[in-house]
Amino acid sequence: MNFSDFAKQKIKEEKIQEKKQMTQEDALSTYNQLKDLNADQLSSRLYQQVKQQKESGTFNYEMLKNSVESIKGFLAPQTYQNLISLLETLK
Repeated sequence: MNFSDFAKQKIKEEKIQEKKQMTQEDALSTYNQLKDLNADQLSSRLYQQVKQQKESGTFNYEMLKNSVESIKGFLAPQTYQNLISLLETLK
């Protein structure tokens, strides 16, 4: 691989990484979609998403944890703690 190919690959990897990071707008949008769901509905939806991601090989625990951290300010402290406990079961 020459330097030009290496540089192109590095730029491509950086763009992919940027897309993986949740922005504040993404967090707010997600919050608005989920805010009216009860705990059972949220858990069900989370498990469904994780199942799909694990089956497709795209599950990323750290990204999921970062997503929860990004909406922490919107959550009641107990809700946040419940989510963190739930995340631990998904590892």
